[in-house]
Amino acid sequence: MELDLKEIGTNLLRLAMTPGPTQAAIQVSRRENRGDAADYPIFREVQKLLEKLDLRYERHLGNLVVYEGIGEVDDARLDGEIMKIPTTLGAHLDEITYLATETKVNDSYVLMPICAPPARTELINTECKIVGFRHEKIGELSDVGLGSLKAEYLEDKQKIDDLRRAYESLRNETSCSESLKGTISYMLNEIIRNILEKAKFRYLLRTDADFMVGDMIIQDYNRTKREELTSESLIHVKALDDRAGCIAVLYALKELATLGIPAKAVLTTSEEGVPKDVSWGRLVRPTYQKYCTNDGINIICDGIDGARLTEFEKRKDQFLNEAMVLPYTSLGTGGGDPYVFSTIRDVVLPRARKDGISALTTTSYVSRSYDAAIMHDFPLIGFIDWVNGKVMNPDARCHLDETIKLQQIGNIIGMLVYAAAFFHRETTGKPNLIFR
Repeated sequence: MELDLKEIGTNLLRLAMTPGPTQAAIQVSRRENRGDAADYPIFREVQKLLEKLDLRYERHLGNLVVYEGIGEVDDARLDGEIMKIPTTLGAHLDEITYLATETKVNDSYVLMPICAPPARTELINTECKIVGFRHEKIGELSDVGLGSLKAEYLEDKQKIDDLRRAYESLRNETSCSESLKGTISYMLNEIIRNILEKAKFRYLLRTDADFMVGDMIIQDYNRTKREELTSESLIHVKALDDRAGCIAVLYALKELATLGIPAKAVLTTSEEGVPKDVSWGRLVRPTYQKYCTNDGINIICDGIDGARLTEFEKRKDQFLNEAMVLPYTSLGTGGGDPYVFSTIRDVVLPRARKDGISALTTTSYVSRSYDAAIMHDFPLIGFIDWVNGKVMNPDARCHLDETIKLQQIGNIIGMLVYAAAFFHRETTGKPNLIFR
């Protein structure tokens, strides 16, 4: 499997810099001719990539069902043929989104999150873009202006400040052993994280743009120059969660098509919703019900926080090259299937390593991707994820300052391909070029 990582990085940058607010690929259902309805920017950008990769797709409730390996069939049979494909890959296209309100605090406007916003007062990248609907063409999303984001902690933050000072002091303490320092640092970091998860925040917008109440605000930064990309590059741009997953999934589908293995993926635009525990369930669940079976294998590619990967102390302050295989989901309240995880760990990963594909397993992070309600109908879920930022770096959290190594995306693509190839053989009994 030969991947052009520079090409993948270039396409990822295009995808990441395209506005894709929560549910911004959804078009209003209309019975009459839809010729006057616009496609949202993120959908148009994905469509270009699908055409380039020669992948076919269907649209359903704003989600994209991408597939390959099905012969020419009439429209009446297409949904059923897609449903027969045993393994479904998944990722989400949307990004952290706020709505503008008219309430003002000093020189800033209070924002209403329509997402699970980052619980941090020190938003590392404050640049933001305001997008809205200003045209006669129904559903056309356009830029309104630029601004800056700010978050305020609404409760007494003295305890947080004291703990952070203790944390920084400990990191600089030369008389403390590294092992004890690591243990105490972990405990302090967990205490701070638990407090912040229960804290109340206010999100503010400062702008001179002529916005309207209800316009959408998204982050808007890019630290990576496209012309300087190499296979060794880091991608540092907004909306990597989860455009990195989308790129990995789509290139995996292309590789599977080359191998003659039928494959499909569901790219959803409603992961970053409120409340966070059921955000995926509202609009992706009907799509799964239409195109998937409840005994099919689902492999999700989502972003995880490098800050939480405490099992990799020896790799501290490094960007990981390896794909990450996770066993659990929904913060422990719902379960990814142990069979799927252990099979990828014990069968797929050793086989992939023989061909130079690298991956690690971890139990120090739990992804919240699919809520428990979806798992009731589609329980066979596993995760092959990417890592935001450096291991154990406190700022390496998705939605804040997102960075990924291109080599990790290559390994994720490889693992997705090998996992899908294995489960296809197991489910259909048909051998392939990877698993005979």
